[in-house]
Amino acid sequence: MIWKKVLHWFSYPGKMAFTNYLLQSVLCGLIFYSYGLGWYGMIGPAWQMLIAVIIFALQAVFSRVWLNWLPIGPLEYVWRLFTYWGNPLNRGERGNVAPVHEAQ
Repeated sequence: MIWKKVLHWFSYPGKMAFTNYLLQSVLCGLIFYSYGLGWYGMIGPAWQMLIAVIIFALQAVFSRVWLNWLPIGPLEYVWRLFTYWGNPLNRGERGNVAPVHEAQ
């Protein structure tokens, strides 16, 4: 059952997909494009893969820490704020967000 615990770590970034998508885009832009480090075309595929795995691992940890405090990510909150025209965390039955549970 160790695989359930390992796979459970993928649920945290999934619950904050919008936030993590934009964060990953910004980080990769800063790493690879000329307004940042400018590493595009300068490093090989193995290093690119390592950078991608490190970024995802950091996002998984960040997502877990964030979801221990609040039930949804920051950009998910803003998105729902404009979608529902009000606080998405105080919506009663319809807007309840399930708390994050640990894998058994």
